[in-house]
Amino acid sequence: MTDPQAAFLRHLAVERNASAHTLRSYANDLTDFQSFLAARGTPDLTAADLRLVRAWLAALHARGLAPASIARRLAAVRSCYRFLVRRGVVEGNPAREARSPRQPRKLVTFLPIDEATQLVEGRAVGGASQAPGEQPAQQPGPLAPAVEQQPAVGAGVAAISARPTRAEGAARGRFRRR
Repeated sequence: MTDPQAAFLRHLAVERNASAHTLRSYANDLTDFQSFLAARGTPDLTAADLRLVRAWLAALHARGLAPASIARRLAAVRSCYRFLVRRGVVEGNPAREARSPRQPRKLVTFLPIDEATQLVEGRAVGGASQAPGEQPAQQPGPLAPAVEQQPAVGAGVAAISARPTRAEGAARGRFRRR
């Protein structure tokens, strides 16, 4: 195999039916890795080791890449080495033992109490707007007391309470009887 990167990209295109975007991303990631190896005096992919892969990851981090971008680049290199191991070009996958950077955890956000109240009372989505202190144009649904006790589930309860019951739906011809 004269050019391992070209063989891997051909494998992705022909055998794995990868999209043009995937091929372009993998090609860029592997070219970046090979450039890093060349700058360190390593001739090609087949001569890299775990120490060089970790140094490359550190260099990506130092360049300011996001953890998700670094993880994607590492996935491309791992995949390429997996291919090269299966083809017998290299004996082991040096990127297999490299750890991906930790992804930041996103905290769950909840609907504020006043917005949940508006949603349940029908003022938030397509409902009639009313000023505070006015009588609501429609009576709150049967689940409004439950929503007042647990405002974090207001959006889900509002969606459920807006659906017709089976009897109402059957009367309108929306449900079939079996």
